[in-house]
Amino acid sequence: MRSRLAIAALAAGAALWASGCTHEQGQRTVSKGAERVYPYEMSEQRRRDFLSALVALPKRASYEEMRARLGQPDSETSIRGKQFDAPVSGRMVTYYLRKSDPLIVNLNRDQYIHLQFDNDGVLADIVGNVPDVISAWRKTAR
Repeated sequence: MRSRLAIAALAAGAALWASGCTHEQGQRTVSKGAERVYPYEMSEQRRRDFLSALVALPKRASYEEMRARLGQPDSETSIRGKQFDAPVSGRMVTYYLRKSDPLIVNLNRDQYIHLQFDNDGVLADIVGNVPDVISAWRKTAR
């Protein structure tokens, strides 16, 4: 499971989108569509809105419901087994609250939430390195 998260997190690094960044002068900027400055950090208002919407997300929410409530994810990837031709077993979407570099995923520095969906597009689990939010979702999700 940890290796799947690491692989998904690595794949997620290049597919980030902009929404309320704060940065210090002289930091690296990567432009692809909207400009995003690194290190990236979700604005306080966006963070509050995102986390309250996440905690309110039902336990077996559909992919479409998740997108409607949380907005566009920073990245999206298929979940597969270890073999290159293994069948797809689901989908994982990632939202970054903090990202230190546009091209490298740092599991210790970055703050992220992974939402895992099964092949039917139903939310199976939420994991990441924001434990208080994840445990709040597990307690309140119906």
